[in-house]
Amino acid sequence: MPIHTQEGEMLKKMTVLAMAVGVVAALALPASASATWKHGQTAIEKDEQLGLTGNARFQGGLGGVECQVTSKITFQAGQTTGKVESFVPHPTSDTLNCKGLAGLAFCQIHDVTPFSGASLLSTQNPWVLHTWAESTGGEPPVIHQKDLIHVTSGNITSTLTGGFCPVKHIMLTGGTVVATPNQPNNVTSVQLSGTLLAHLQTNNHAEGQSHTENVTVSGTLTIEEPKAHTYSI
Repeated sequence: MPIHTQEGEMLKKMTVLAMAVGVVAALALPASASATWKHGQTAIEKDEQLGLTGNARFQGGLGGVECQVTSKITFQAGQTTGKVESFVPHPTSDTLNCKGLAGLAFCQIHDVTPFSGASLLSTQNPWVLHTWAESTGGEPPVIHQKDLIHVTSGNITSTLTGGFCPVKHIMLTGGTVVATPNQPNNVTSVQLSGTLLAHLQTNNHAEGQSHTENVTVSGTLTIEEPKAHTYSI
């Protein structure tokens, strides 16, 4: 009969544990793995820049702000990440292309940063894109997934004016917003969703004082031609 040493038993337990960890990892990978950027169904071989145009809305308890915007983003070859190079008012200025909603309907919007900058690089670190495959239900062996893009933003600030406007200044704290492609392949637009924390200074607040509330992010950005119907995750 074989002799069972303490070292042998320990090695056997470690081997079993390693196998178990490997099995768990293999089962978990399909439900959370990210994918690289693709041109059609082929992974891109060089960085690609795309233009997007649409609207972004930030809705809180006191009201909301909606802006018509244009953006430049870069997909990084061989990576699951990318960068937001710019995010600016379209087609003119933040004052003309941003408006207040509900309780902020009488407000004029000014000095929206980073909207008013030519590039995010001029004001803060660039925003980051990251692909993500999220499980939407089902049991093995069938795994249902939704391909998403996570956008990690920096802070967004704005000044508000107007005789009946209750807010003087808004700062949205940077966070993660989801951009959901309208179709899994050959994407033409993305739907924005998520929540950011807002710091609002109202007319009743002394300088430097504010209150916080959660702001819901929504909107649709459409990929500009000729690169619509071209890229996928």
